[in-house]
Amino acid sequence: MHPDRNLALERVRQKLESREPGSVGLGIEKIVSATIDSEPDEELVDLVRSAMNSRTEPITMPELVDGILNLHNWRENQT
Repeated sequence: MHPDRNLALERVRQKLESREPGSVGLGIEKIVSATIDSEPDEELVDLVRSAMNSRTEPITMPELVDGILNLHNWRENQT
C-alpha cells in the first residue's frame, strides 16, 4: 500500500463532501488533484481518463486512488 494512500483518500472524501448540493460525482481532474495533492498536468489527467474509459467494471475509490498514486509515482521515477 502506498504510504500516502490514507491521506489521499481523505482529500478525495473532503472534495466529494464539499460539492454543491445536488451535484453528482466529481471530475477526474479534481480527483487526480486531490489524490496527488497538487495541480496535475494534462498528461496525467489524460492517462487516468483513458484508464477509466477502458474499464468495463466499476471501480472503487480506493482502487482509483491507488492507481493514480502508482501512475504518478511511476512517472516521477521515469525522469
